[in-house]
Amino acid sequence: MTSVLYPRRFEIYRLEALGDNPYLPDDEAHEQYEQGRGLTVVPAGDPISWTLDVSAKAFRFTVSFHTSRKKLVRRVTWEQVDGMLVRRRIVDRFYPAGEEQVPLVDVITVTQDISTDGVLELTVRTPGRDDEFTQVDGAIADELREPVPEFGDWHPLVEASRPDEVTRTGDGAAAAAQAHVRSVLAAGAGAGRAGDSMWRVPADAEVVARHVDALVAGAGDEARAEVPTGRIPSFTRGDATIVPLAAQHGTQHGDPREQRSRMRALAGDVDGAWEYRAGRGIPLDLARTGDDEVAAYTAALREAGATEATWWEVDPAHGVTLVWTGDENRGDLTLALHLVPIAWVSDRRTHRATARIDVRWSPAEVVPPASAASDPADSVAEQDETS
Repeated sequence: MTSVLYPRRFEIYRLEALGDNPYLPDDEAHEQYEQGRGLTVVPAGDPISWTLDVSAKAFRFTVSFHTSRKKLVRRVTWEQVDGMLVRRRIVDRFYPAGEEQVPLVDVITVTQDISTDGVLELTVRTPGRDDEFTQVDGAIADELREPVPEFGDWHPLVEASRPDEVTRTGDGAAAAAQAHVRSVLAAGAGAGRAGDSMWRVPADAEVVARHVDALVAGAGDEARAEVPTGRIPSFTRGDATIVPLAAQHGTQHGDPREQRSRMRALAGDVDGAWEYRAGRGIPLDLARTGDDEVAAYTAALREAGATEATWWEVDPAHGVTLVWTGDENRGDLTLALHLVPIAWVSDRRTHRATARIDVRWSPAEVVPPASAASDPADSVAEQDETS
C-alpha cells in the first residue's frame, strides 16, 4: 500500500495538513493510536484521494474518498460492535452538473444506514425532488465487517470502503447513481419493509412534516394532495389525527436494540424538522392530573402506553406531539405524531375537559397502499434525463 502520513491537524475541505510541522512521526502517531486519542491518516503524495479518521478510543473509523478536485465522492463510517468493525453508514455523491462550485443541493446523494440485524435504510436525495426513503431487508453480509486494524494496517479497511470506478461527475453521473441505487436494492432480500418485526413510514422527516402541514392547512384530500400523502398513513381519533412513524409488530425477529436505534434516529430527524418550523419542542408531563384538556390528553397518552411526548405549536389552533409508546423488549415500541387541538397541550390555552380522549392505535392499522410504493432509482433516472 502507498505510504501514509499522519496530520497533526487537517483541513477537510482543502484536504491539507496545517501548521509548520504538519505531520506526526510514525512512532508518535502509533502511541497516539494506542492511547485512543484519535488519529487522521492520509496517503503520501498529491492529490490526496482518501482520508481515514479514527475517533477517540477507536470506536469509529471513517474513510472518505475524493476526486482530484477535492470533491467528496464516498464516505464510509465503521463502528465497533462485539470486537469487529461494522459498516454503519455509506454516503455516495454524484455530480451531474460537474465539480465547479456546485452547491450541495445540485448533488445526487445516496445514503445507506445499516443495522446489524440486516436492515438497510436507503435515502436518495435528488435535486428538485423530495428525498426517497426505502427499507431493504437482508442487507448485512460478511463484506460489511472488518477486524479492528492494528496500527499501520490500514489497507484492508480502505479497500473495503473504496467505491466502484464509475462516472461521478458530468455526463453519465446521474445514470451511474441510478445504477448504484438499483444495485443496493438488489442486494437485499426485499425492499420497502423490514421483515416481519418492524414497520417504518416510507418517507423522510421533512416529507412527514409537510404532510402534517397539509393536514393543518385543509384537513382534506385537496390539501393533502400537495405532498405524497399516499405513502404516509394517518387516521383520526376524534379531534386528533395520528400519523404513525414506526412500530414493532410484536414478533421476536430482529434485534430490539437496533430497532429502537432506528426509531431514535427517525425521531431525531422529526424533532429537527419541527424545531426548524416552530422552535424547541416542549416535553409533556405524562404524570399530569386535573380537569382540563391537557390533563385529559396526558391521561389518554398514559392509557395508550406513552413513555415520552414532546409538543410544538403549529398555529394558534393546533399542536403536534411526537409520542413514544411501549417497550422494544416486549416488541410493542411505537413512534407517532399526533396533530391535536392546541388546548390539549398548551397550559395557556387549555379549557375544562368535556369529553374523554382516546389516542390508542395498533400497528395492524398501518397498511400503506401498495400502489404508493415507488422505486427511488426512478427519481435519479429523471434527473439523468434533465441534466
